[in-house]
This record gives sequence, structure tokens and C-alpha cells, in this order.
Amino acid sequence: MTALQMTTDQVQGNAMITLADEMPGMPMEMQSDMHEMAPGIDWFPPWLTILVSILLLGAALHHVPCVIRGHGNRWFHLGHIVMCLSMIYMYLIMSFRPPESWGPDVSRAQMWFFVVISALVLAYLVSLLARRRSFSLLWLLLLAQQAGMIYMWLPMASWSGLLSVVLIVWFVAEAIGWLSDIFRGYSVVPPGAGSDTGSEHSHTAGDDAYLPSGWPDRLAMAFMALSMAYMFFGMQGMAGFSL
Repeated sequence: MTALQMTTDQVQGNAMITLADEMPGMPMEMQSDMHEMAPGIDWFPPWLTILVSILLLGAALHHVPCVIRGHGNRWFHLGHIVMCLSMIYMYLIMSFRPPESWGPDVSRAQMWFFVVISALVLAYLVSLLARRRSFSLLWLLLLAQQAGMIYMWLPMASWSGLLSVVLIVWFVAEAIGWLSDIFRGYSVVPPGAGSDTGSEHSHTAGDDAYLPSGWPDRLAMAFMALSMAYMFFGMQGMAGFSL
């Protein structure tokens, strides 16, 4: 290695450390993790984080009419909305300094928030199974999404390269599934129960997931899944892809 190469690497490394030190508004866990990340590709340039954030905001707003009008279970759509808002914050802090008043514990708070949401969704689905009531497959996708958000807000020191790859593949496959419209009409049916959520006329039932089948709806859901896949990919790329 030449002296020029060594100097360049040192400057890049020092820049990463300085960036973490000069961003007190960033969660402490992420600041400490940035010290351990090797310089390399800029996975989150400002233009990308802004574009993704705008599209995620559009996806969140796309769910609002369903919440207002009560199309399906409102909590199903609220789960997707809070995921979008959390992802917007995650993308933006990759390129921009968050307000210091937000405090250093914002990532921990969001992690526990999604722990609670995941537990509530799981408890709801278990209660349906206990009552021998069927439910849409879309609820399981929502549960996987919320659980993925827990992992995303964990300190990078707790990440596993293998698990990150599994999640990347999962959410890319989910995006393809939305674009192919293969999830619609499937239900989880407990033994001894008939499916009352698989037919088209039942999609407006108050205790079921409901999403229209048009391209705007499918594109919104597919983009949400891809945004999670890329966040896992980019953050794992910053830390290195060692399994």
C-alpha cells in the first residue's frame, strides 16, 4: 500500500468518526456503530434518502382513507402507516442531522414501540385462532414487517449478517409478491373453522385486512417492502457482509 493510499484511507476513516462525533442528535447506538463501519460506498446519498422518504410518505397517506372510512381493520392500516413514518426517519438520519432535542434514545424507543406493536398483532392473531376464526394472510405479512422494524432499530453490534440477508430476501420476495398480486384471497384457517375472509365480498369485514387490488395499492405495498430490503442491505453493507 502506498503512502498516498494510506493517507486517503486515514482521511476517510477520520471523516466517518468525525461525522458520528458531530451528530449528537443521532441515537447513541448508531453513533457508536459508525465508529466501527469501514469507509466505502455511500449507500444513502441525500438525493436517495429524500426520494425514498417522499415515496414512503405517499405510501403512508395511501393508507389514510382506509383508516378514516373503516375499510377492513383500521389497526391493520395504522400498522403500515407507523412503519412508513419510522422508515422515513431512518432514511433521513442517514443523510441529515436530526434535531438534538429529539434525544439520544429515539432508536431505543422505536425498537420497543415495534416490540409492543408486534406483540399486539401476534396476540390478536392468536386470539382469532383460539376462537377458530380465519384471517387474511396479509396479517402475517404485517407481523413480519413489524418484527423486521424491531431488528432494524437494534444497535448494529447486535446485527447478524446472515439474518440481514434472510430479511433482504424476504422483503424482496414480498415486493415481488405484491407486484404479482399473489397474496390476495389467501387465509389462515384454524382446524374446525371455515374461511370467512378469503372471498372478495368479505374484504370489507371489520376484523379483516383489506387492500384494493389496483396497481397504486400494489405499488405502494411493494415499495414499502423494497425500502425495508434496501435499508437492511445498505446498513449491512456499511458494517460489512460478514456472516
